[in-house]
Amino acid sequence: MSYSPWVVLTAFALTFSTPATLWAQSAPPAGMANQKVSVGTVTLSPEAVPLTLDLSGTAVAAESAQIRPLVQGVVQEILYRPDERLSVGSPMFQIDPTSYDAALAVAKASLSSAEAARDEAQANADRYDALAGRGVTQADADSARSTLLQAQAAVEQAEAEVKAAQFDLDNTTIKSPLEGEASVAEISVGDLVTSGQSDILATVTKLDPIYADLADTSARMLRLRAMFAQGVLKPGASLEVRLILENGEELSGDGKVVSVGDQVSTSTGTFNVRVEIANPDRAVLPGMFVTARLTFGTMQAVLVPQVAASAQADGTIEIFTVEDGKAKAVYVQPTGSTDSAWIVPEGIAQGTILIVDNKDNLRDGADVQPVAVTLGTGGVVSEADATAQAQAGGAETSGTAGTDAAAETESPAPAEPAVANDATSGGADASASDAQAGQ
Repeated sequence: MSYSPWVVLTAFALTFSTPATLWAQSAPPAGMANQKVSVGTVTLSPEAVPLTLDLSGTAVAAESAQIRPLVQGVVQEILYRPDERLSVGSPMFQIDPTSYDAALAVAKASLSSAEAARDEAQANADRYDALAGRGVTQADADSARSTLLQAQAAVEQAEAEVKAAQFDLDNTTIKSPLEGEASVAEISVGDLVTSGQSDILATVTKLDPIYADLADTSARMLRLRAMFAQGVLKPGASLEVRLILENGEELSGDGKVVSVGDQVSTSTGTFNVRVEIANPDRAVLPGMFVTARLTFGTMQAVLVPQVAASAQADGTIEIFTVEDGKAKAVYVQPTGSTDSAWIVPEGIAQGTILIVDNKDNLRDGADVQPVAVTLGTGGVVSEADATAQAQAGGAETSGTAGTDAAAETESPAPAEPAVANDATSGGADASASDAQAGQ
């Protein structure tokens, strides 16, 4: 089969012109490269914010006593149960008191003998004083008075021996020195114990109230002092303390600061803070890791949503604001945080527009189209206008909002919050280009 030269030339031209033609048809419309990025924004303003700091540490018993014997003997009986709450003076152990009963009886007998000798010496001294100068020399009277003094001293010595014997006998019953819970006994009935031994018999611990030993940096302490001195931070009536357990549960009841350390560790740059909080249910045990939430007072500050900020290595946070239609990266220093926001006392002016959505790939100086949004529970972003309309109409909102711009695309799917308009319109432009390419 033979072809006309014109047919061959036409096919050749189409073959080498098709890629350029398709590239020209699929090229984005003029100006799309400079299209503004739609971002969700909120307007910031200062407000009275409680300054709350979370400090980590360990729980410490308010009082703890290691029980040891003061006398020697054989343990006859254990008088308590480990699950029993003891009071001051509650009996815990009984040591065989037989030898101590005998020692007390001997001491009392010695006291009686000394008292009899004293009475006799008293009578002789009185008689010699009466007869002095009438057949009794002054030397005899002085000797009788000296004998009386010795007899009185012997009585005092015997009384002390009775007290010591009574003390030893009383200590054969070992009692709790404080109110609290006792540990399991470290000994058994029949064991021999001695006075001053190193091994403990049991431990009694007072758990209500409970202490928490915390650590804070000296740098933050200096910042807080400066804020108080400048009047930026206004102290409350008291320093509020809440204790948070390892599972995130908050211990009910307010606590108080017991002491603040007066030395800073040279290795860690921290100092110790001890707080006290009621522990009636014994939910906190000594040695548990806890977090104390301390409220120092209130201050005028801006609450920056944590979803809109990126923490930096130097302790600052990075946020993006809108100025003259462009994104601007701003670095500010927070002084604390709430459950969902950073507390920033300075560096953010009244009415600052903060970008909270569609900021992941944002760069400083990028052209942006701000869309007012609101932040719901968990940081969900919804458009402010759509939310207001839904609340006015009594309809439930789900965190996404259909916008007028999205409706113009005639897409059946609902628009994504704050960033749906650009994505939808971009999809429409792409579809048009594909259609032109197909033609």
